[in-house]
Amino acid sequence: MEPPRKRPRAARACEWCRAKKYRCNELDPCSRCIRAGLACVYKDADSFRQRLTSEAPARPLDLPAEPVPQPVTTTATQPDIVGLHRSVDDQTGEVVEINPHTQSAEFHGKTSSLAFLSSLLLPSGASGSKDLRPQALVSTLHNDSFSPQAGLDDGDLTLQDTKFFFRQSQRFLEGFFQNIHFIHPFIDQSAFYARCESLWFGNEQQTRGFLALYFAVMSLGALTREWSEDRIDGLTRWDWSRKLFRLASLALGTLPLQIDLETVQASIIMAKVCQNELNPSFAYAYLGQAVRTSLSAGYNRNSDSNMAIRKTWWALYSVEIEMSFSLGRPDSLGADFYHNCALPPIEHNETAVITPMVDLARIIRKVAGCVYQKEITIDQRMDLASQLAAELDSWITGLPEAIKPRLDEPTEDLGVQKDPMWAKKQRHTLRFRYYNITMVLYRPFLQYTTHYSGSSESLEQALSKCVAAARSTIRLMHHMYSTASYFKTWFYNVTYLLYAASIILAYRTRLAPRDARAELLQLIRMSVKILRAMDENIVAKKAADLLQAASDQVRGHMMPRLLWSPVTCCWSR
Repeated sequence: MEPPRKRPRAARACEWCRAKKYRCNELDPCSRCIRAGLACVYKDADSFRQRLTSEAPARPLDLPAEPVPQPVTTTATQPDIVGLHRSVDDQTGEVVEINPHTQSAEFHGKTSSLAFLSSLLLPSGASGSKDLRPQALVSTLHNDSFSPQAGLDDGDLTLQDTKFFFRQSQRFLEGFFQNIHFIHPFIDQSAFYARCESLWFGNEQQTRGFLALYFAVMSLGALTREWSEDRIDGLTRWDWSRKLFRLASLALGTLPLQIDLETVQASIIMAKVCQNELNPSFAYAYLGQAVRTSLSAGYNRNSDSNMAIRKTWWALYSVEIEMSFSLGRPDSLGADFYHNCALPPIEHNETAVITPMVDLARIIRKVAGCVYQKEITIDQRMDLASQLAAELDSWITGLPEAIKPRLDEPTEDLGVQKDPMWAKKQRHTLRFRYYNITMVLYRPFLQYTTHYSGSSESLEQALSKCVAAARSTIRLMHHMYSTASYFKTWFYNVTYLLYAASIILAYRTRLAPRDARAELLQLIRMSVKILRAMDENIVAKKAADLLQAASDQVRGHMMPRLLWSPVTCCWSR
């Protein structure tokens, strides 16, 4: 059993929380100061940020550095949750920030939820000023309790001495194969268990790649399974998952990695652990590692006879594009003509989702291109968005019947009793993907409508589709959390929910008719309720605090100011 870890000190904490040794949630004002009715002060914020900025590596994409902002004075009588500092390139709507928890630079592009939320949250009375309190969403929404770089304690056992956690393995492996495996079914379960038996009973020596895969699968299974108990052999969900993740890292080793299929699969699963720990930048790095390893082995080329390679490569392809899109970053796959590996056949089993996910990933690439496209008129952008929306609709109507979402049902049920579990889980996952892409595709028109006076039928339709997708996301997610217990451990859903709630908040603040505002405020409260249900995860809890404070401000008629300049959206008129 691991010795208890010392709780990490917050990278940023207000003076009250620091004096009382409370864990500060890093909001401005923080939740503890609000409850205590105190002024929330971050005394060393400027000097800390200046030090980190001076030590930071070069900014991604050669974006110009901005001067360090100066703090604004706030009072406890008028809490201003929108006083969150963002380092935003105002000409692109992108965020480039130093994460004080990791002292690493992070870039979040225009398709990311963090960049959009950051564009909404400015100090009341700022009037577009850059004199903002130096408080970054990158830091606020960071999971400082999880770090892939954390090494094993000196007291930990070696890989062999762990006995590969045979007694606990069945629970954690089942937690994976009956859950996230259905969304990314690239591991052959029978072949995997056969190798596990050889590992457990010492029949043959296993490769480093398989050991890493074994511990990674166990880690993700421990993290996302339904726990009826608080602890297993003295450890919590998070303890087990992080312990197994560190063992996977130990097995994987440092560069150069072993070039084999299991190393690629292990890197993908480790990325999924990071994603569900809500550390997307680490997930992005592990997926990049998986892509490079695959390209080094030629897994993207002709592999007609090897179904395992085909499933793994194309699953990686879709996950890499989706993760890059959610962060607003370029993927590392290169042009499609490099990849002539055959797609796996669509069969009536859990692997049915792989090819449709690849088709969706290709649409996502086009959507990202549309959002980043510059020097085109509003009409040209509308035409391009309409073409992509039609392509997205064609994709969803062409899905196999077993996994096709029912978009005409406000809250799709989990399926009839005879539906296999893999079909139910794939169906609602694809529906959430559809809504998310629709929101990102039409969000620039929400920004445009907010800034410019006047409208048109096409703009109103685009705005309606964006808000409708956000509404549907929140309502469906609330339905899922109310009816499907397993869904509460899919922590990466915070990303979808936060994006949808940000859309609703923006629309409610500036554009919504009066008779619709109460319903929109209820959607924000519903989002908070969902995030509270995931409060095992520190980022979900912080996001809930953020949205709750925003909801309180809106209800109290203290509207957040929205900084949406014409150049932010790259419009040409």
